[in-house]
Amino acid sequence: MEQSTALTRITADFYRRHWERWPSNGSRTGLTEYDERLEIPTADLIADQVNDLTATKQQVQQTNDPFPGSLPWLDRQSLLAHL
Repeated sequence: MEQSTALTRITADFYRRHWERWPSNGSRTGLTEYDERLEIPTADLIADQVNDLTATKQQVQQTNDPFPGSLPWLDRQSLLAHL
């Protein structure tokens, strides 16, 4: 799979899981499918979020590092900083 395609898939999958876990964030993003839902923070929800962040970071780090300064490199660095 091409580097940018893999990163795009990893990013999209991460945010979809994040919005399922925190629907108010999905709603603020403009996704109306989350408008009727509200999360209830629990210890399990937070633990799930931490596990997902860790797993997603590992996925990103397993992709090849694009040429420094290129747009794919900036995208990768931005996602890693967010995680």
